[in-house]
Amino acid sequence: MKRLGTVVSLSLALAGCMVGPDYERPQVPLAADWHADLKYKSVAEPTLADRAWVDIFKDPQLENVLRQALAQNKEMLIAIERVGEARARHRIVRGELFPTLDANLSSEREQESGLTETIPQLSTDIFLGASASWELDLWGKNRRANNAAYANYLASEYGAQAVRLSLIAEVCRAYFDLQGVDHRLEVSYDTLHSREKAAVIAEKRFSGGLTSKL
Repeated sequence: MKRLGTVVSLSLALAGCMVGPDYERPQVPLAADWHADLKYKSVAEPTLADRAWVDIFKDPQLENVLRQALAQNKEMLIAIERVGEARARHRIVRGELFPTLDANLSSEREQESGLTETIPQLSTDIFLGASASWELDLWGKNRRANNAAYANYLASEYGAQAVRLSLIAEVCRAYFDLQGVDHRLEVSYDTLHSREKAAVIAEKRFSGGLTSKL
C-alpha cells in the first residue's frame, strides 16, 4: 500500500511537468534618451478598422463586385478551406485531453423449446455497457499538441482575413481606377464636342465674311 501511494505521488508530480520551455516575453531594451509623454484616451466610437466594408462604401455597384470577388476568388476559397481544416484538426487534438467514453447496446432474444409440456415463452434480453478511458498526459505531449493546433488554427484564420482584406483592397483600387478613367474619358468627349461646335461656328463666320482664314 505504501508503494502504491509513492507511485501515485510520483505520477502526480510528473503530471505537472511538460516537455519544452514555456513561452516567456522577451525584454526589449529601449534607448536611454527615448521618452514619450502621451495621453491615451479610450475611443467610444468604432474606428474605421472595426467597420465592415459594406458600411464604408456606399456604392451598390461596388458592393456587388466585392461580393462576387470574395465568392469566386480561388485564393479566398483556399484560405477558407485551410481555416476549416485547422479548426477540425484542433478539435481532434483537443479531444485527446479529455476522457474517452464508449457505449454499446445489444439485445438477445430466446425462445424455449417446444418439447416441454409448458407453452414456449419468448424472452428478450437487452444489454447496455459503457466504458471510459483516459490517457494521463505526464509530459504534456497532448497539451503541447493542442497549443500547436490552436496556434495553427489562429494563423490560418488570420491568414484568411489577410487574403480577404488584400482582395478587397485590390478590387476597390481597380474599381476606383476604372471610375477615374471613365471620368477622364467623359471629360474628353465633352471637350471634343465643345471644340466641334466651336469649329462649326468658326466655319459659318468665315463663310459669312465675318472672319479671315486666320
